[in-house]
Amino acid sequence: MDLSNYNIEEPNICPHCHIVNEPKYLYHLFTHDLDNINQIITLWQCANKDCKRKFPALYFEIGPYQAEFLRFLDGLPKGPDWPKPILDLKSGRSEDIKSNEDIESNIDSRFINTYLQSLKA
Repeated sequence: MDLSNYNIEEPNICPHCHIVNEPKYLYHLFTHDLDNINQIITLWQCANKDCKRKFPALYFEIGPYQAEFLRFLDGLPKGPDWPKPILDLKSGRSEDIKSNEDIESNIDSRFINTYLQSLKA
């Protein structure tokens, strides 16, 4: 598939040097996430002559030939999508937890606090 048919917002800032510029488009890949939502991963190169680093960006399809910027891919997990064993640690019973928002709204587990701090670091 050709990305030129898509209406996507090009990044205007480098996530490495944080300088506003017009990064150069290098590559794209069509994929989907675990929920089978179509996504596009694009690769860009910073136009700042002192940086020139490459960075990937993630978009998700919102309609035919329409994609919306989701986030820069930096190698970190997308956020705390807690697996069942962690949910069990949190509440004692995973049946009580309906969503990640339930977990995050009442964080009292030392493990979860430490995990969230390490994600931010």
